[in-house]
This record gives sequence, structure tokens and C-alpha cells, in this order.
Amino acid sequence: MKLKSVQLLGTWVKNTNEYVNNNSNVALLIVNRKHCTENKPPTYALIKHHNEQREYLSGLYPTDTYNRFRIDYKGKNYIITFTENTLFTIEQKWCSYIIITFTYNL
Repeated sequence: MKLKSVQLLGTWVKNTNEYVNNNSNVALLIVNRKHCTENKPPTYALIKHHNEQREYLSGLYPTDTYNRFRIDYKGKNYIITFTENTLFTIEQKWCSYIIITFTYNL
């Protein structure tokens, strides 16, 4: 059974132990890892489909901004911002390209 595409953008509100978005066909779970390695962030997100099937969404990777994390799902990159314990917003994609310029004297 193929799962429908997931709508991630928008505001998510806590409903019992999961987060819901009126524009999405799924719920999200924010989970803390029991055993964390240095290569994986301590918190990650799961997608909960209406048939109760769960799918790994992404680890929540910290950014330079407080309560703001980057996530990636199926090759698309997003920013997730927590505004309070019962609310977060997935609002934009982030650029995965970093340009570094070196200047030196000859």
C-alpha cells in the first residue's frame, strides 16, 4: 500500500501526544532518542499516518537560532520553529548549499 504525499508546511498544534495541522493528512510525533550517538541529534520527528503506520521524518538538527531546527524529508529541506510547548511551525525550505570564499594575497 503506497502512502499519500505528506503536507508539512504550516502550524502544528499539540493534540494529546501528537501534533496536528488542519491542512495535513498526517500527525507528527516529536521523540527523544533513548540512546543517542554523536552523529544523530537527540530529538527526531515521526509521521503518523491515519492508518496508524509510522514513518521516520527526520532528526531535528539545531541551527544558530534558539528553538529553530532544520529537518529534511525525501530530499526536501525545511526549517521547524518551536514557539511554545504546544505549538510549532514548519515554515520554509532552507538552502543546503554553502558557499565559502577564500581571499588571499599573492
